Parts: sequence; structure tokens; C-alpha cells
Amino acid sequence: MITRLGSGEWVEQSTRQSCSLAINQKLAEHILINGCKDAAFAEMRSAFLTWFPLEVAV
Repeated sequence: MITRLGSGEWVEQSTRQSCSLAINQKLAEHILINGCKDAAFAEMRSAFLTWFPLEVAV
């Protein structure tokens, strides 16, 4: 059976160390989600963007 792991879980299992915020931020910088076709993820992302709008640097 194949188990899907989130990026933080994969790092923890691969390195046997717990993930820090810095590690998660570095991973997030390299993950593209714009092409994701999962309907549940798109709905969740839309809700997050409504709750926490992206700030545009001026």
C-alpha cells in the first residue's frame, strides 16, 4: 500500500528529524500548486485566499 505524505512528513521520515518552520518555508517556496486539479484542494485554497488575502508588496 502506498501512503501519501505531506512534504513535512516526508522530510521527517527521510531525515528522522522533526520539521521546523524554516524547512517548511523552504519547501513551500519550491512547490507549485497553480496546476492542481483536485476539486477539494481548490475549494480549500479558495477559502484560505478569502480569509487571508495575499498582500502585494508596493
